[in-house]
Amino acid sequence: VQGVFQNLKANNGLRDLSSDRFARGAATHIAALDKILPFRQGNQQVTLLHLSHLARNAGHNFDLSQLNHDQWNRACSKASVNDERLMMHAIATLFKSGRTITPDQARREALSLRDPARQELQSGIDAATRTLNAGQADSATLKELRGLRGELKALESDTQVGTVLRHIDQAQKAGIEKLTVLPGRDGSARDAIYAIGRAAVRSLDLREDQRAGHGMSAEQTQSPESWFDRASQKLSAPEKTPPQPNSPKSRGPQIG
Repeated sequence: VQGVFQNLKANNGLRDLSSDRFARGAATHIAALDKILPFRQGNQQVTLLHLSHLARNAGHNFDLSQLNHDQWNRACSKASVNDERLMMHAIATLFKSGRTITPDQARREALSLRDPARQELQSGIDAATRTLNAGQADSATLKELRGLRGELKALESDTQVGTVLRHIDQAQKAGIEKLTVLPGRDGSARDAIYAIGRAAVRSLDLREDQRAGHGMSAEQTQSPESWFDRASQKLSAPEKTPPQPNSPKSRGPQIG
């Protein structure tokens, strides 16, 4: 637990992040706590309350009452095997600051943002280059310069926007009519393009999870055995040999 909260502190409590980036960092943090299960009862209730405090302290408008608990349980199951995508998506659905657009609107916006994003990147490259030429660059400046150049290359070769458009097309073909786009960190065109792409990916993953959830519900509904029936069968079965007094007790976590 101390290690998990040291990592949170090292990441500034997830402050100064866009909503999407907060959701990603919060999913990693909550998934780590979920694996530890520090309480005998009430682990999920405490971690969700902690999640809402994290969002509030990071300045995000958050509505925990909108949480889909069935979806959250599936997200926790996947996070336990290091797949935190569904948990990240579930957290992203709790922000009140998202705006809803159609796939066609998303496509037009992504295309219109390409030139402004290119100008932003070039301005950043020019500023970092001036710092480098003045002999004032440190390792962080060099790393930033490499990142900006790589991002500009992806933008100019259409790798970035092309990927976003492909995700939008996939969402539209899947019958998704609305995308919820969360605001970027600094209002830049670059962040806006990423936000549109993440909205399309999130809508696809949530649609897939929704189908999986309905499939699980159908299987449970069609099952001939109810909880009562299964309990009755266990009670009517031959009694097993009672455990010996000296046998070790389970020390596994008791989940509330």
